[in-house]
Amino acid sequence: QRHRASVHVHLLVRDPGVEVHSVLFHPNLAMGGGRNYLSSFPNTKEAISRFDVIFLGDVGIGQNELTSQDAELIKGLVEQQSSGLVFLPGRRGRQHFLTNSALADLLPVVLDPARPEGIALQNESALLPTSAGRRHWMTRFDSDELRNEELWKQLPGFYWSAAVEKSRPGSEVIAVHAAQRNKKHKTALIG
Repeated sequence: QRHRASVHVHLLVRDPGVEVHSVLFHPNLAMGGGRNYLSSFPNTKEAISRFDVIFLGDVGIGQNELTSQDAELIKGLVEQQSSGLVFLPGRRGRQHFLTNSALADLLPVVLDPARPEGIALQNESALLPTSAGRRHWMTRFDSDELRNEELWKQLPGFYWSAAVEKSRPGSEVIAVHAAQRNKKHKTALIG
C-alpha cells in the first residue's frame, strides 16, 4: 500500500498551492521517509493544528501506526478547527481498527466487519455520481453538466473497494458502485 499512498501524495506535491507533509505507517516496517516526510505523527495540539486536511490511507490503530492519542488529536482537529479528514481504505483492512477509536463517529460509512480486506473484483467496475454528486464541487470536472457527465463515463474503472454496509446518517454520498448493492441501495464509495 505504500505505492498507492505515494501516488496520492505525488499528485498533491505537484500543486504549487499545496504544502504537503506525509507520514508513512506500516505495522511491519520502519517509518517511511523522504522529501516532505515527517519523522513522526504530529502528536500535540499545536503541531497538528498546522494541517488543513489529513488523509488516512490503509492505516489503523496499532503498533507502528496511529495511536489512540493520535486519533483523539485528529478528531479534535476536525471538530475544533474544521479541518478536513479523508479516509482512503486499503486491502490490508486497517481502516477497521478506526471503528473502535475516537475517529469512529467521523467515518462516513459503516464498514462490513466480516470483510475487512474489502471486495476484489474480477471485472472492472465504475463509479457513478449520485444526484447530489453531480452537483458537488468534488465531482465537477467541468462546469458544463453534460460535459461533466461525459468525463465521468471516461474515467478508468477500479478492481477493488472497501466492503461497505451503508452510509452513516448525516453523510452525503456523492458516488456509488456501478454494480454492487447493499440491502437497499448501490454501495456508497465516496461520501
